[in-house]
Amino acid sequence: MSHITSQIKSYWELTKPDISLLVLISTFLGYFLGIKFLGEGVFSNIAVLTHLMIGSVLSSAGVAILNEYIEREQDAKMHRTLSRPLPSGRITPKGALIFGIIASGIGVLELGFMVNIHSGILSFITISIYLFVYTPIKQRSKWNTLIGAIPGALPPVGGWIAATGTVTSQTLAIFCFLFFWQIPHFFSIAWLYKTDYEKAGFKMFMTDKNDIFRSNILLIGFSILTLVFSVLLISSPTSSMTLVITTATIVMGLLYVFTALKMVLKRCSINARRLLFVSIIYIPVMLIIVITGI
Repeated sequence: MSHITSQIKSYWELTKPDISLLVLISTFLGYFLGIKFLGEGVFSNIAVLTHLMIGSVLSSAGVAILNEYIEREQDAKMHRTLSRPLPSGRITPKGALIFGIIASGIGVLELGFMVNIHSGILSFITISIYLFVYTPIKQRSKWNTLIGAIPGALPPVGGWIAATGTVTSQTLAIFCFLFFWQIPHFFSIAWLYKTDYEKAGFKMFMTDKNDIFRSNILLIGFSILTLVFSVLLISSPTSSMTLVITTATIVMGLLYVFTALKMVLKRCSINARRLLFVSIIYIPVMLIIVITGI
């Protein structure tokens, strides 16, 4: 029984539940904005919302598993990933591959048939870009983070499409908000684990001592753009911007810019962890602000 329990825990760990939670939050953010855009109640179609959440978490888990399957040799070289289920030998590569294909496949089908065909197609595109474009390019180009930010910014778009069935200018704002937010987030991680990334052969801006200026520009520029699109999220025609909501959004955005600036001025573990912490709480805080303000 203990072996079975251990296996279940290992397969659960393989799904990267912390990342899946962020995907669910961002997906729900897009859905909430979309449903309010239509002037309906957030639980007006509980069946669609339920299938959206199930399909999204399965797709997210599936792509995480398949990514770990593809990068299992690189993970074995890094201290922070050495104890993961695949490099530690707790899960076999074949088992992970089958699990990942099943999870992502069911997720795409769940979204395509139970939400709408557009959501299913978007999920398939997200998985494909992540696995077949972003993952292999991590060892070839420092621009991989920006490429990876594309599929990373699509979950809230999927939420919007699930709610409305259409793409509008608001959809672009949702995509840009999450796209720009990711860069400081991943840059902080890349700096904290720069030694590991170098061992694995991953090329990152934050690990290249010869490209500090460009990485600093991206760090500051994208944190500022995150602030800009955060404000745009709450300034849709369907929302009544109150002083409190607007102020809360700007303060959160400025906090992101400030911690990014501190990282630029002094690259150290403390500043990197502060930036990482602010980036992690940013999406949940924005969801609370949006729900409170609309």
